[in-house]
Amino acid sequence: MSSAPPHTRPRQLMSVQDVAWELGVHRETVLRAIESGRLRATKPTGHRIVIRRADFESFVDSNPRGGRSRTSSVSPIFRHRSAA
Repeated sequence: MSSAPPHTRPRQLMSVQDVAWELGVHRETVLRAIESGRLRATKPTGHRIVIRRADFESFVDSNPRGGRSRTSSVSPIFRHRSAA
């Protein structure tokens, strides 16, 4: 078990919006990654899509351009076109 207080630990389940924010992309970009099979996700209640943090980290780590979440730097593959 982690020694960090619960409010400072990363959530183990993430919403599409959480992932979009972490990557700095639109939620539709995340949905396309899920639909293409590049990002694993589930619908435990049949409605809301959730992504396990481990699957999110695996997705980020497997990015061929070396992407990283908003907590470090955003990969060029995830930057908005207007910023390029």
